[in-house]
Amino acid sequence: MRNKENIVLSGRKGILVALLLIIVVTIIQFTSTGKYVLSHLSIDHAQILYKPFNRTNPYYDSWCRNATCYNSPTCAPCNRRFLFIIATGRSGSTTLLKMFNMLPNVRLSGENWNELYFASHLIKTLENHPDQFYDRDFIKNNGFFMHDAVPEGPFMHNAMPIGSIGCVMQSLVSFLNPPQMSPNQLVFDEKQESKMILGMKLIRLQQSKWTVNRARKFLERSFPCARYIINTRSEYSDQLKSMKMTGTFNENKTIDDILSETLFLRKLANRLGDSAMLIELEQWRDNVSVLNDVIKWLGFDYCAFNKVLHENHDRFEHDNSDVHLGRFCRYKY
Repeated sequence: MRNKENIVLSGRKGILVALLLIIVVTIIQFTSTGKYVLSHLSIDHAQILYKPFNRTNPYYDSWCRNATCYNSPTCAPCNRRFLFIIATGRSGSTTLLKMFNMLPNVRLSGENWNELYFASHLIKTLENHPDQFYDRDFIKNNGFFMHDAVPEGPFMHNAMPIGSIGCVMQSLVSFLNPPQMSPNQLVFDEKQESKMILGMKLIRLQQSKWTVNRARKFLERSFPCARYIINTRSEYSDQLKSMKMTGTFNENKTIDDILSETLFLRKLANRLGDSAMLIELEQWRDNVSVLNDVIKWLGFDYCAFNKVLHENHDRFEHDNSDVHLGRFCRYKY
């Protein structure tokens, strides 16, 4: 009888050992580079998870797979997700704003007179004064600091983590795009707010005095966990005519200006790589499937627009048509 019990116990132990081996083999995978991977993170990466400086990306499997995250005790720039609609004027950008704002856990704001470009001068000013702030050799040899410490003198400061500028810019977006609040509201749901994907519509980014590469670097540094819907228009003469109808801000605009801005955005989309999708008004204004492809690219499940809105048609007319995404639309991450 005791021998039978021992056999049964031995059999159970064998099963448990086999299950543990299966779990270990499942978790630990061997990559093509010859490094073991533990729950997606390489062993080198896993070892710094609990260090004050690391490159952990909480959304490596969803919103920003290829993001470069420079985390420090003062800022973890990849903890917040962003969605930006960057477009030329009179290209249907307000329609895109209204429609993509319907997505769950997404809050987009409208135009803001190019605030992000003006905010980028914070970085530019630091870079233009290397004697006081900017140490290129230090950046080259240290992956986490933008500026070395200056222990003495009128410009004294501690070392500045390179990722911290992202939290500054992200706070600006949060300021420009706050949650809806009521006068009697006493409690702010920070947990729910942290799950929101924030963003805005930008139609003046390409009109700014910077190169495509500088704009890309600013966006990637400030919003490493972001997606970009970049929208242009190919009927330039109609676009110019529509601009002229809107008022004095576009009275001096020319076809060459529109061509230049369009080329800027197309190059920007190309250099942003997988984090950007380029679309054209002529492709989607009568074809809702193009916008539904954008939704799939963003990673939303069971979401599809039933039709396309036409906001700001005939200058500034609103479209109050019944547009919806379906009953089961969700974002699982």
